[in-house]
Amino acid sequence: MNLSLFGGVLFFFSYLWPITLNAPGMIERITSKKYRFSILRFIYILDTLFRSIKVAANSKVEWALRHSAPFFIGEAMVVVTNLNKALYPFLGLVMAEIVLFLRSRVINPAND
Repeated sequence: MNLSLFGGVLFFFSYLWPITLNAPGMIERITSKKYRFSILRFIYILDTLFRSIKVAANSKVEWALRHSAPFFIGEAMVVVTNLNKALYPFLGLVMAEIVLFLRSRVINPAND
């Protein structure tokens, strides 16, 4: 697989979005006045908009929509640049969700 620079940017954009927003203390920092006009605040606002979508039909569809903000923004960047790198945002999001799942299992293991 030929990994171009833009493909790497799309992958890391979709990977770092959920990782950053789930970092301890990051939401408090982003919502402070100091970060009022930052790209982190913009990402936080887009993420909260996607997480506010409610679908009554299926909880799995609602979960997928809540976690798909980086994918949709990455796909919008693919459409704007007219490059065939549509898989990279999806791979970045999947890798981030795997890392977050594994981190939650290691840090907060279920009491069996």
